[in-house]
This record gives sequence, C-alpha cells and structure tokens, in this order.
Amino acid sequence: MKDYLVKGFATQEKLKLDQLESLKKTVALLANVVHNKELTAGEATGLIQVVTDYAYALDILDRYDHREIRIESVSEKQLFVITYDEAINALVTLILMIAESNPAEKDMMVKVVVSLINQNN
Repeated sequence: MKDYLVKGFATQEKLKLDQLESLKKTVALLANVVHNKELTAGEATGLIQVVTDYAYALDILDRYDHREIRIESVSEKQLFVITYDEAINALVTLILMIAESNPAEKDMMVKVVVSLINQNN
C-alpha cells in the first residue's frame, strides 16, 4: 500500500511538473511570436485568451486531482459560437503564424494545436 501511495504521489507530481513545463513553453512561444510579428488587436486578444484558457484548464485539473473541484454555477447560455468564416480566418491566421516561425517554434505550435484538438475529442 505504501508503495502504491508513493508511486501515485510521484506520478501526480511528475504530471504537474510536465503541465508547468508545457505552460512555460507555450508562454515562451507566444512571447516569441509577439516579439517577432506585429499583431493586430484581435490576434493579441486571441493569444491572451489562449493563455488564460490554458491556465484555467490547468487550475481545474489541479483542483480535480486534489478532489477540490466544485460546480459553482451552470448556465444554459452559449457564450460563444464561431461561424464558418471566423473559423476559416482563425485557421489561416494560425497557418501564417506557423509558416513565419522558426523550426523549433513550428514544432511547438503544431504540438499545441494537436493537443488542443485532442482535448475536445
């Protein structure tokens, strides 16, 4: 039982360190994109929203791991519905950002995109 608890704790700690490292890489990547490309207000807002949502998701996972998650309120209202044209524009912007990045950034950006896609499946 002791082995199980110790290994479980070590696994949880490694997962948290991995999540923190992933967040650091994402923030560094976004900072590099901002530094190398002049962003429109919409692009800047989008990048900030990505970081905010990612940090929120990590917080939710941490609270879940510690069995501290609570449902505070539920709303039936849809906060945002993306149109086909908005989705295409967002994808084109993302493709251009990836194309203009150096190889290391491209690799990280593709990993982030794949991770986001996999989260919803």
